[in-house]
Amino acid sequence: MNRQTLCTLLCCSWLAGCASPPSMSSIRRGESVDIAVMASAPTGADIAINNQALGSDTTTGVHSGLIAGGLWGLSCGPLAVLCVPLGAAAGALTGTVAGAAVGVTGALSEESSSRLRERVNAVRQSHDVLGELHSNITERAGKHWTLQPGASLHMLSVEMHELALTSTRDERIGFVLRATVSLRDSSKSAAESPKQKLYEYSSPLSPLSVWMDPGSDFIDTSLHSATQQIATQIVAELALR
Repeated sequence: MNRQTLCTLLCCSWLAGCASPPSMSSIRRGESVDIAVMASAPTGADIAINNQALGSDTTTGVHSGLIAGGLWGLSCGPLAVLCVPLGAAAGALTGTVAGAAVGVTGALSEESSSRLRERVNAVRQSHDVLGELHSNITERAGKHWTLQPGASLHMLSVEMHELALTSTRDERIGFVLRATVSLRDSSKSAAESPKQKLYEYSSPLSPLSVWMDPGSDFIDTSLHSATQQIATQIVAELALR
């Protein structure tokens, strides 16, 4: 294997070296569970609109810069073992800056962002997303466990995070809904930290015009699907087959 190939493999392995998502403990069928669903913070007027182009362009820049910098480090000859990591780090930084510069051009205009926030906020005033998530979780949980508030073997806490919107260069809009789940077993020491995991639903992208149509129930339907999907993910993982 030549040095360039080795460097490329090393760079790729660094990129892929993220830890796998934690797994939650299972709850046996019929056991008692107390479920609490809450919001991480009061619903605010401003909804984050994340430029998806910025994320994808920055990631591409990091990947390209990391590999290019690592390959440059091979020119150090005997000192390549030191130059490769330094070159890769420098290349990643350069690639991040270049990728971010390209991605910024994909942001929604200020006018479009303002109108979109107003539209989504109007829907959320009549759509109880938190209550819907609670109903979906308890409906599915009741098929596996005994729901017993206050005096249960397991305490399942679900913290729903604020809704975040995503946008692309061609004004296609999506959203991300996240919930952090904590599971505490009352039979264990109170000093022991509960198991936690983040669950996430990312919606498909749709044209801005669809989101802005006041006669459509598109946003309501999308939020309903999100709460169903997250509830299914949570209960499916915790239920011991």
